[in-house]
Amino acid sequence: MQYNFSIIIPHYNIPQLLMRCISSIPQQNDIQVLVVDDCSNSDSVAKLKEMESQFSWIQFIYQNKNLGGGAVRNKGLSLATGKYILFIDADDYFNYCIRDVFQQYKDSDNDIIFFNAISIDSDLYTQTYRCSHINKIFELYKKDPAKAEFQMRYAYGEPWGKLIRRDFIEEHDIRFEETKIHNDTQFSYMAGYYAKKIAVDMRALNCITSREGSVSKQISNDRLETRVQVFAKQFQFLHQNHIEYLDDRIFLTFDYCEQNHLKDEEQACYKIAEEFGLSKSILQKKHRRIKLKRKIKSLKKRLSKIKKII
Repeated sequence: MQYNFSIIIPHYNIPQLLMRCISSIPQQNDIQVLVVDDCSNSDSVAKLKEMESQFSWIQFIYQNKNLGGGAVRNKGLSLATGKYILFIDADDYFNYCIRDVFQQYKDSDNDIIFFNAISIDSDLYTQTYRCSHINKIFELYKKDPAKAEFQMRYAYGEPWGKLIRRDFIEEHDIRFEETKIHNDTQFSYMAGYYAKKIAVDMRALNCITSREGSVSKQISNDRLETRVQVFAKQFQFLHQNHIEYLDDRIFLTFDYCEQNHLKDEEQACYKIAEEFGLSKSILQKKHRRIKLKRKIKSLKKRLSKIKKII
């Protein structure tokens, strides 16, 4: 069957949240849904099997080894046949506008359509700020579309919130890195770099949730080093293609090392960055500028509060 849309959902040990996710997807003949399980435990797999019988129109794929989100999404890409690819995490869900979006873009010829998002606490359903960086880009788009487009291409590092033409992905062999964290960064900036025709839709397509135990909240030395490697590699790729951009998230590692007095780990991260053309002196100079901006921003907030009191 020829699908207009293929939705790829990586899953690992959260079947109850996956149920919420897939319940937000309309059942249509032109939509292919691929749930790729990353070798969940036996209890979770048993619940997935129950879902599989309940949602016969959804394809469930079971990995026999835990490889992480990047590998799982790549597996989904290898099985997708839709004109457009759409990613969503198992603990997130689509807002109701998904139905109108599918109707509007089924005959589109854009390489990428970018969407806004909202974020909430997964249990309390109260507002969070997990996707505030995305919201700021869309606010900027109202004032300065060219600057916002640059950020969508290179700073919107998440794979969700985008309809991406599958032929375009295959043409440029765009894939996810198979790292523990930030495995979606390479996919996103390469898609942003190669896309010739894009569209911007102000609607919040996804509801992004925050919860304890998510991969993004786990910290270890190898994750600190991976973050530096991923963003230094991005810097190198863009620099070689005459685009100057360094993602500020690389400095989260150095902030953490400083705050926790991890001198050896900090030096190890500097060495990794140097392998991709980012010298220690350049990083330190940019880091000082970021710290200064933070102080100024903090001072402005304090002054604003004082003025309100006065």
